[in-house]
Amino acid sequence: MSSVSKLAELEETLSCVLDEVEASCEEALLAAALQIGAEAVSRAPAKTGALRESARLTADGVPFAVGQKDGKMKMLDGARPRGARQVTLSFDAPYAAQVHEHTEISHVVGEAKFLERAALSGRERLIREIKRAINAEREDD
Repeated sequence: MSSVSKLAELEETLSCVLDEVEASCEEALLAAALQIGAEAVSRAPAKTGALRESARLTADGVPFAVGQKDGKMKMLDGARPRGARQVTLSFDAPYAAQVHEHTEISHVVGEAKFLERAALSGRERLIREIKRAINAEREDD
């Protein structure tokens, strides 16, 4: 086998490994996003439940989960993405930012900084999941 064909074979192998690692990282990102989303919704104040229901998770711009009054995230029917390069969690209620930022206001259910605290607590899990995904792919090869 010539050195050119060995190089081409190596390039193809590396490309396959990269694709597998990328897919695993995208899956880990989605899993962490769902966990962080659920935690943010459960931490959001729930006077009427409208704030919680305004929560949206999107994967590469496509909505796939929404918040519920009971503090959980619900997957949209048929919208389970297989992977994503960018996941966004938003609360679309017009007063979401005010409720989030005003720490001097106490809430019977939920708390201020609900999104920030959920993201901070989920950061370590996201890092662990991505490391696990990369290591799993490395061990398979």
